[in-house]
Amino acid sequence: MADEPGDTHAQHIVARESGFVASVNSGTLNVNHAQKPVPWHYLLPLTVTILAIIGAFAWAGLPNQETAQPASGQILKPFSGEAVPAQTDNLPLSVVSSTPLENGLTDPLVLPTKLEMSASELDEFNDRTSSNLDTLRTWRKAHGALPLKDGVATFAVRNNLPESISIVGMSAVKECSAPASGTYIQFPKQGGSVENVQLFVDLDAPNSYVQDSDSRGADYFRAKTVVLGGHEIVSFTLYATTNRFDCSFRLRTYVASSQATVFQDLDDSGIPFRISGSSPGSTEAPHSGYQSVYVPEPYPSRGVMPIDPQSALK
Repeated sequence: MADEPGDTHAQHIVARESGFVASVNSGTLNVNHAQKPVPWHYLLPLTVTILAIIGAFAWAGLPNQETAQPASGQILKPFSGEAVPAQTDNLPLSVVSSTPLENGLTDPLVLPTKLEMSASELDEFNDRTSSNLDTLRTWRKAHGALPLKDGVATFAVRNNLPESISIVGMSAVKECSAPASGTYIQFPKQGGSVENVQLFVDLDAPNSYVQDSDSRGADYFRAKTVVLGGHEIVSFTLYATTNRFDCSFRLRTYVASSQATVFQDLDDSGIPFRISGSSPGSTEAPHSGYQSVYVPEPYPSRGVMPIDPQSALK
């Protein structure tokens, strides 16, 4: 860039360093042995100019503070660079306990396949299976039953490293399809409610990052970091929801340590979490999207009975 006329400091820069005097005149560098020290007030404009240039280049290399904000659903990671997959022989976390996504004992279930129970099977289901959470959980697993719309899972992870690590991000890596449409089961209401949860994920959202369950819509890890000491265990409760899909997913978890920042996919001890939305029916027959439908028997019975999916009974 051309020097401004009359700017003697730009046309003639002088600095004393290691017994030499360097001068710049019209683009030519001359080096001579120093004769006497240069007054400090000559050096001040030069120092300010150099620092300004260095600062400008350094700032140019930083992300724009306005445009670097994450898009909706994207994790804002408080670390520079991209995370890499964790090595399978050096995973920072291990799942020490987990449960599948479940809902309350009396909340609706759906099955991917059609279920037709005989009279004796229906009696067994009503009298023993559905009245106890443990037996119902075993039955659910055997039949591939899914919670409808809302589900809760718990899992605990251990830090495998001797040093402290930080969990700085988490999102659902999902595979979703049309809602399960095999069988719908509605249980009689018996009271009770689903336990409170700390984390929430909306599987209908394009980018299903994990949110704070108390302030839906906010990335949990944008404001918080979960720190684990060496070999420490921490427990999570995850609330998941979908109205539109049958979704299987794992939780992509970002972990920062002194070694590196890596991501690791967490699940229900090797099995993806899974949940389904409602299979849409007609206005006249709201359950017509299913092949089989079971609804509560007339009061005071506490069991279920099959009905025609095309029935108008809600």
